Amino acid sequence: MSSDQLNRVTSRYALGTLAVLNVTLSGNHLSIQENDETPQDYLPDSPQDFYSTTSTDECTFTSPPAGPAQALILHLDGKDVELKRMQ
Repeated sequence: MSSDQLNRVTSRYALGTLAVLNVTLSGNHLSIQENDETPQDYLPDSPQDFYSTTSTDECTFTSPPAGPAQALILHLDGKDVELKRMQ
């Protein structure tokens, strides 16, 4: 996956005031940090789907055909939690 594709999803995503995820580029993969927790590395399954290298967490980014991702959907224990991109 190219760094341009990965850069489309890097940003901060929020679930109200409960959680903020900071998604950054780390080499050829993503690093996702929730609030003050330790960041997790995520590898791509596809341009929009990623999985954690240290847990069973998975996520999907939703985006228009061109431009940055608008939301991050966490797939946790059979539930989908949508976080919106912070502007």
